[in-house]
Amino acid sequence: MRRRLQPQLFRSYSAWPRTRSKGDGTGFITGYRAYLTEVCDRTADEKRAGRSVDQAVTTVTSAFGERAPDKARLAGAIKAAYAEAP
Repeated sequence: MRRRLQPQLFRSYSAWPRTRSKGDGTGFITGYRAYLTEVCDRTADEKRAGRSVDQAVTTVTSAFGERAPDKARLAGAIKAAYAEAP
């Protein structure tokens, strides 16, 4: 996952081209990158500890608490990180 998250590629973007001007998208990308990096790190720790993917999902989801309100999307990110973790 980490190799795909390159914020320098997203310097300028426009979410709504007809209503908003182009802006600096690095804040959004940097925040999302930090979120996914934390998911990867926590998930890799769980895998190294010998836990299953379901146990990792439960543990990492509870560690995020209210910072990740969409638990289904978080579970998908954890499963992807688990598959890529060494």
